[in-house]
Amino acid sequence: MRVVTRAEFDAAAAGDAYYAGRWPYLARAAEVLAAHADVAPADVLELGAYRLPLVPGCETMDCRAELDPTWLHDARVTPWPQPDGRYEVFVATQVFEHLGGPASGAQERAFAEAVRVTRRLALLSLPYQWARAAGWHGGIDLPTIVRWAGGRRPATAEVVGDGQPTRRIICTWDLAAPAGRA
Repeated sequence: MRVVTRAEFDAAAAGDAYYAGRWPYLARAAEVLAAHADVAPADVLELGAYRLPLVPGCETMDCRAELDPTWLHDARVTPWPQPDGRYEVFVATQVFEHLGGPASGAQERAFAEAVRVTRRLALLSLPYQWARAAGWHGGIDLPTIVRWAGGRRPATAEVVGDGQPTRRIICTWDLAAPAGRA
């Protein structure tokens, strides 16, 4: 699979404050995805890709029609419209923390749906151990992520960034492994 380049990122980021400071973790997530070169873009689902999916040509899902997603759907509403095992790879960068408050269960339901529709790999990036008391970005740590993943520990978990609020954690789950389909 081809992943987004720095030039593509810079073009999308020009004049868009949303992208400020995001390249370091997006670049690392793209590197992880690039290791799955045999996966076709059409076999990737990216949730909340905003204007620039990490895998150009992949299918996208978002609840905002103005972003022209492949699937116009709110990830908090389950089941998702995709069939079981439709994708090889699922990607969500800086999205899961927006699905609901700590007690909502929305992240757990969304992750279960990601596992249902994906055969090989799930990749999430999240704000990591941000101290913000307000909002849903604060306090996300590995135990929180494992809870959101229905008790599944990620196969990899890598912290990217040098401090708050720039630290992110990029986690992957090998869904093809026997433990991936618990």
